[in-house]
Amino acid sequence: MGFSLTGLIMAFLLIVPNILYFVFPAKNKPQDINKNVSKLFLIIEIVGQIMSVIIMVFSKDNFSLKGINVWNILYLVFVALYHGVWLRYIVFDGEYKYLYSPVFKIPFPMIITSFLALLFASIYGSSILLFIASLIYGLGASYNGYYHYKIIRNGENNYE
Repeated sequence: MGFSLTGLIMAFLLIVPNILYFVFPAKNKPQDINKNVSKLFLIIEIVGQIMSVIIMVFSKDNFSLKGINVWNILYLVFVALYHGVWLRYIVFDGEYKYLYSPVFKIPFPMIITSFLALLFASIYGSSILLFIASLIYGLGASYNGYYHYKIIRNGENNYE
């Protein structure tokens, strides 16, 4: 254990887009969208996120510079795709539906790309703890992401 600059950078790359949500709040967000979101799965998602960040930042042995390999390339590919989904959201003026609508027929791509990035980071860092944290995050995020995706797909239009 110990501070890892590489882990901090890897975590930062995944966290930065979420900050954009506060800078560019969603427009045309369905009213009461979060009223029926599972609080349990929301807590599971947040716990997975927090665990992932802490593990990456404080796992010096796992996330020291190891050179380029397939796992960190896959991590970077999925981080780039994750950023692309956020860029689409910003380009389309912060429209809520672009946070969860499919890209290349992939449903809720924001969730899938961030989950896969974390999974590949865990393999790159040979970190079973990050792997477990990724699964925890993926469970919560997928459940809630699917909920939002269904609302968009079904065209529920009682918007704010």
